[in-house]
This record gives sequence, structure tokens and C-alpha cells, in this order.
Amino acid sequence: MSAETIPAMAYPSFASATATFAPAAWPVRDSGGLSFERFEADARTAGGVFIKQSSPVVEKRVSLTYRMFTTAERDAFASPAGAGFLYSVNGASFEYRHSDGSIHSARFVSGAAVSTPAGAGYWNLGPIELVLDA
Repeated sequence: MSAETIPAMAYPSFASATATFAPAAWPVRDSGGLSFERFEADARTAGGVFIKQSSPVVEKRVSLTYRMFTTAERDAFASPAGAGFLYSVNGASFEYRHSDGSIHSARFVSGAAVSTPAGAGYWNLGPIELVLDA
């Protein structure tokens, strides 16, 4: 079994009230898995003192890049005309099943997904950024 061949039960899937998308290609995670981001801000007081503020809120993010999509899969997921899952769900929460089988409420933070040719009739798509809700 090659590094990119994963059993069908392990494929991530996305679902909303109106659409479900279960790609046939395994995603390559750019970030190496979950990343955690805290909101921070830098400022100076009226007296010129430098201060740094950090929020207690930490976002869990997943970055996915799909490889070897067929043209139909790519169009079903990310049609700019609004028919694709990425555009129909947009910023709304949806269900995401991670490769480890855990189910999360998630939302897209990507406004678009870049599609690049990967051979005759195949495409790479991503990176696609997700924020997992607590």
C-alpha cells in the first residue's frame, strides 16, 4: 500500500444540511495536522510603553490540499458559480470527519480554493483552511 492509498473509511467527509461531499482522493495536510492559533495584538501606550495582548481563545485549524481530483470531483467541491460544496457552505458550520474518525463541527475560512493541473483530467485543489469549533 502506497503512502497515499488510504482505506475508504478513512477519507475525510464534509456534510451540511443540503450537501455531502466525500472525495475519493486523500488530502495532504500542509500544516502536518492540526495547528493552534491564538489571537495577539501589539500596541504602545500613550507613554510609549510597548504592550502585547493575547486572547485566551485558541483556534484549531486544519489545512488540506487534495491531490488527483477528477474534473468532476473538483467542480463538485469548488465550483466558482456557487454550485460546489465550498461555496454553498461558505462560512456556515458543517460536519467534518477527520482521518482519525473524529467528527467536528467546522467552518471554512478559505474564501477560494486554488486549482492546478495534475495531469490529463486530474487536478490538485488547495490549500483549504478549516477552523474546528470547540
